[in-house]
Amino acid sequence: MLERVVDRKAGSRSTQNVPIENLIKKYGFDVVCPPDKTKEFVLSILINYQRNLVEHLDLSNIKTIQDVNDSYR
Repeated sequence: MLERVVDRKAGSRSTQNVPIENLIKKYGFDVVCPPDKTKEFVLSILINYQRNLVEHLDLSNIKTIQDVNDSYR
């Protein structure tokens, strides 16, 4: 990911075209659901958006804001 940010054309958005699958699988990004949405809703939206995410994502991979806060304690 750092390469994409460092080695880019001036004025370009370095990570804009990185697929969600790569952010999750290759770069280890977490999925955090908005406070007003459920994990189930977020999972269904992501899988409907990109079907192959079903191979890399399930409810245990989706975090709530509380999960994120707890991980910093």
